[in-house]
Amino acid sequence: MQNLVEAERTYHEKCLGLAREASATSVDGAVTVPYEEESSISDDNLPKSARILYDFDASDKSEISVLANEIVVVVSEVDSKWVLVEKGEEKGNVPKSYLEFE
Repeated sequence: MQNLVEAERTYHEKCLGLAREASATSVDGAVTVPYEEESSISDDNLPKSARILYDFDASDKSEISVLANEIVVVVSEVDSKWVLVEKGEEKGNVPKSYLEFE
């Protein structure tokens, strides 16, 4: 199970890195805007809290570092793979697959 979790985490980190590279690319001086998937569920239907399943280290200012078993408040769904959460006075994105919704 741990190997699966690590493989998924590595996959998410690589995808995030590729998305950042793509969003930083400009063509003829025009900055590209990263594609965002349409949310699969409305924010109104999101559970209000979730338990963190795995440690997650933020890799940029839009993310938040969390530890396994912490309880966070789910603010909104960013896309099908990421959610915005609040921990104390901090807010940031974490992979949705790292959460157990309560």
